[in-house]
This record gives sequence, C-alpha cells and structure tokens, in this order.
Amino acid sequence: MKSAFGILGRAAGVMAVMFSPALASADSVLQQYSVFTSGDLTANSHVNYNTWVGGNLTGSANSVFAMNAFTGTYGLTVAGTVSGTNIQVNNGKSVAITSAPPAGTFLLNGGGGQVVPTAGLAAQTTAMTTELVNNSAAFAALATNQAALSAGGVFTVNAATAVNGVAVFSIDGSVLSNSQYQNGFQIAGDYASVGSIIINVTGGTSVSSNYNFIGAWSNVDRSKVLWNFENATSLTLNNNFYGTILAMKADVTQGSVSIDSNVFAKSLNFNGEIHGPLYTGFVPTSGAVPEPSSMVMSATALAAALGFARRRVRSRV
Repeated sequence: MKSAFGILGRAAGVMAVMFSPALASADSVLQQYSVFTSGDLTANSHVNYNTWVGGNLTGSANSVFAMNAFTGTYGLTVAGTVSGTNIQVNNGKSVAITSAPPAGTFLLNGGGGQVVPTAGLAAQTTAMTTELVNNSAAFAALATNQAALSAGGVFTVNAATAVNGVAVFSIDGSVLSNSQYQNGFQIAGDYASVGSIIINVTGGTSVSSNYNFIGAWSNVDRSKVLWNFENATSLTLNNNFYGTILAMKADVTQGSVSIDSNVFAKSLNFNGEIHGPLYTGFVPTSGAVPEPSSMVMSATALAAALGFARRRVRSRV
C-alpha cells in the first residue's frame, strides 16, 4: 500500500508548480517590492511600483501607489488598518488588506483593480521581515573589497577586487551627514562592469543623509546598488538618495526629496517620490514569499491534497 505521505509529497510537488509566486523570477523579498515596512507607513507622495505595509497605513489623495505598470496583481498590501480617503492605486492593480476598509478609502485607477480582504498577512509580514533582517546581517558580514572613499567623496569601483561581481564598500554613518563632502558623493571606476554595489553603513544608530549624488551616478544602473543600514534605528533623508535602502531596524523619514530605488524599513514616513526600479543585485539569502492570492490558493490546494490523500488511503485498506 502506498503511504499517505508519499501521495502528499507528490501532491505538494504539483502544488508548488501550479501555485508559484506571481513574480516567479524573483527569489527574494528584496527583488519583489519597491517599499516594504514591517511596521507603519505614512504616505504623502507616490511609489512607482508595489508596496507592502506590515503595520498601519496613513494616506490621502496625495498618496499614489503603483504609479508605473509592473508584473503582479497587487499594487498595495496592508496587514494593518488604513486611515485616509481616496488613496490612489494605479494601473489596474489591486489592494490586499486584512479587513475591508470603509468605502472611499481607496481610489482604484486603470480598471480591474479590487480591494481584497486577505487572511494571513500578519504572518507573511513576520516571515518576510525575518528574511530581510537575515539579508541585512549577511550583507554586513561580507568582506569589504573596495577602497575607502577618496578625496571629494568618490566611490571608486574596482572590478578586479570585487568577488563574483559584487563590489562591497564600508562607510561610517557619520560620513553621510558631516561637511566633509559638501558637494555630494561621486562614483568612478568599473561600476558598469560589476553586478552589484553594496555599501555597508556602520557606526551609530541615528543617521542623517544630507548629500546628493552627483557626476557619474546618473550613469549607474541603480537597480544593482544597495545601502545596508544594519544597525540604524533612525534614518533621515534630507536630500535625494540613489540606491535601495535596507534598514529593517530603522524608522525612516524622507523629506520632500526623491529616492531613486527602493526602501525596506521598520517604518517609513515619506514626503517625496520613490522611483524604483526594483532591486536586481546580489542577495545573500533568499526565500520567496508568494503574493497574497498565491498564499490563499496554496492553502486551498493543500486542503484538496489532504482530502485526496485520505480518500486514496481509505480506498486501498
């Protein structure tokens, strides 16, 4: 007699194929979202791609999510509650939320979008947060293989010392806020020849970024640049910022300035635009998390598989 476990194993394998994440090419949460918070989000501007809010969302008609079209069903996911009216979600994208909000909370543009009450978002948030915290620790553990900032605040990328195409810099957080590099940060060297540029920010827990990114930064593929603030608990952005921000312990405040990439944080209060694109660089650990619809479908499929297995076992006794 074939065991129920063998039948379930095959059924689970089929389920894994049938109900893979909608963004199947992305192996990591870092590669799937433009904004992720484990806690609350206050939105006063727009996000180009999709957003996951692990806590509560405060927004208004000035809050615009899914500004640009992208692959995937949900432009916005909220595990907590929502405060505000006419919060916009564009391009026909839907909203996944733990419980249905009052009428008028969201303005869905582009046709086809829905507000979908979805179970399990808090648990998914916990799993995704754990993955991102592990990512941050693993980035911080990478050996620095690039030279320190040179005079004038220049990141000089040396492809020859990068490991497997990953260039790793390390700077103290105080560098972002002092007056040493008044004109801003520059970049030079082999930045086009490496697959990822990782900048580990060390030092104190409170960091303010006051500099712009000038010169050749406009030529760098920002999807492969990541700033890792592993220990920061407070991060304030006072000028335009270039590259994905990973700061899972930090409450991030973004003034009326742009972020040319993505934000992963404990909480975020943003008053400027978040442009993307999604991060495509090196990820030291992974663990794909399905979109909310995939999670629901997987649960349904698992229940069906269990019922099928029980029937098969009874029929062979």
